[in-house]
Parts: sequence; structure tokens; C-alpha cells
Amino acid sequence: MDTPAGFVPSLPFECISLLNLDAIILLQAPAATVVERRQKNERKYRFMRDWPNRERIELHQSLLLKATLHYALVSGASLEWIDNPSGGLDAAIEGFLVILKIVAPTLDTIPDP
Repeated sequence: MDTPAGFVPSLPFECISLLNLDAIILLQAPAATVVERRQKNERKYRFMRDWPNRERIELHQSLLLKATLHYALVSGASLEWIDNPSGGLDAAIEGFLVILKIVAPTLDTIPDP
């Protein structure tokens, strides 16, 4: 998370080591899309430092990808990335369901994409 004091990692190692992960799915939108979404709800993001700055969002996304890769390495989970551009919600959901069916084939409540 990007705070006024800097970036804060998502999860500490102690939490990751307690989870029994099969997969980690990273859902990301292009930085320009993130800026557009944040501008629609400025009140929600006002506490973040430099929240509409595209370069800072790209840096944050890069750090998040690195942290997520580390989480996958530590936990032995696979890592998958789903793109979430503007107007791409249905495709993102479909991608998520495809991955979920692969990593959790015994779940019978997962709808077909």
C-alpha cells in the first residue's frame, strides 16, 4: 500500500508462511487506468501520497509484482497475473475462473467461464 510515509508491504512473512497457498493471482490494471479510476473517487485516495502520479503507480505495481513473486517462492504457490483494463471486468472474471478451476478442480460451485 502506498501511504504518506511510503510503501507498506502487503503481508508479512509470518502470515504467508501460515497460509497453504496453491496459487497467487495478481490482478492489475494499466497505470493510466488506475489514475482514471482514482480520479473518479478522489476522496477514497486522498490519504495516499501523489496518488494520481502515473510513474508512482507504475513503481508501486513493480514493487507489488516483486513482493508477489517472493510470496510465491516462499509458499511454493504458482503465480498468475490477470489484466484488468477499463471495460475488461468480464474478461478478468473469466481469467480468474479459469485459474480457479485449475488450482481447485474439486470445487463444484465454480461456474464455467
